[in-house]
Amino acid sequence: MKEKQEKPIVEGLLDEMIKEMSEEHNRGRSWWYCYDFFQKNIKGKNENEVNPKLMDLACLNLAFYLASWGMYRGSTDLLQKDYKFFGPTVDFLWKSSTDDNYKLLWQVDDIINKKSEYPYKQLQETAHKLETKLKEEGLKQGQLNTLVTKIFLGTLACIPAFDTFVKNGLKYHNCQQSFNIDNPQRVIEEIIGFYIKNISYFESVENPIKISIDGSVIEIKFPIMKLIDMYFWKLGIIYNDVENKVKERKKQGKTDNEIYKEIVKETKHTKAFIKNILDILLK
Repeated sequence: MKEKQEKPIVEGLLDEMIKEMSEEHNRGRSWWYCYDFFQKNIKGKNENEVNPKLMDLACLNLAFYLASWGMYRGSTDLLQKDYKFFGPTVDFLWKSSTDDNYKLLWQVDDIINKKSEYPYKQLQETAHKLETKLKEEGLKQGQLNTLVTKIFLGTLACIPAFDTFVKNGLKYHNCQQSFNIDNPQRVIEEIIGFYIKNISYFESVENPIKISIDGSVIEIKFPIMKLIDMYFWKLGIIYNDVENKVKERKKQGKTDNEIYKEIVKETKHTKAFIKNILDILLK
């Protein structure tokens, strides 16, 4: 079997994403507000600490984060739902954080840093239960995979969000691109391996960062899976842009060689990086 050809990490992508978080009202902050709320107010809380107002705020944070990251587009069933739709989801996530069978999913950074075994079985079971709950609430199967992964990223940060751009980024690095709820181990194992292999890069970026919110300076520390998500997402955006340029030029009747030369010449990124993308698209 032919071995995968490994490509070097693309420098600068994480720095760009982290810099954007410093911008006032940047949509990246929607993820932070949601994640921070769940970590401080939902994770591990007992019944006496969780009240209807708190759960309502959790639903609101989750819904707005998902809307900020494309899950309330016109083509989705969620467009017809209000934020309270996520009540059963929030209740399920809260109970998972106190359940000995599933609470390891809330501790993924420690697990990766200690090089312990990732809780793949717990991820599979939790993803199945969450998917079932969303399906029971009327969401269609075709939208659930991406939604489940986005919910996990915005609350537990136990996996990246497997949207189109992250998948494109994974494709660039010859990684598995699908989150299979029935067998998530292969793709998550590969992603963790990618992180460990490139840990010097991920640890070199500014993390935590300080940002100003409502006149106060707060510190944001990105969990490992969010760093991974941001890297592949930014890479996927560029990949998608190059792919659109290739399609446009093919419609114009240009040859692969002409397309290759034109796109490499006009890029603001390193030529080696763009050539790698074109090698995938034009092979």
